[in-house]
Amino acid sequence: MDKKAYKSGNHIHVTDIRPGLVDTAMAKGDGLFWVMPVDKVAKQIISAIRKKKSKVYVTKRRLFLAIINKNLPFHLYRLLQYYSCSVKKVVLPVQSFSPL
Repeated sequence: MDKKAYKSGNHIHVTDIRPGLVDTAMAKGDGLFWVMPVDKVAKQIISAIRKKKSKVYVTKRRLFLAIINKNLPFHLYRLLQYYSCSVKKVVLPVQSFSPL
């Protein structure tokens, strides 16, 4: 959208806001991790829009999690998800090593 607005010649700036969990009625539940207060999130969103940032992760915690998620190999991510969601025992295949 940002590129389309720029090409149109209008002075429109698009800010991609990526919030984490915000303490609202929609994010209620047990065991929520790193829920942020609404006023803190709102201040950071307003600040990012005023600075005309193109992409912003609201709260540093959310940025930290995004960096981990981006750099975590997918197979390791799946393994972590499996262990966190299940109590089953996992037997990983062992690859044989043969010397040359």
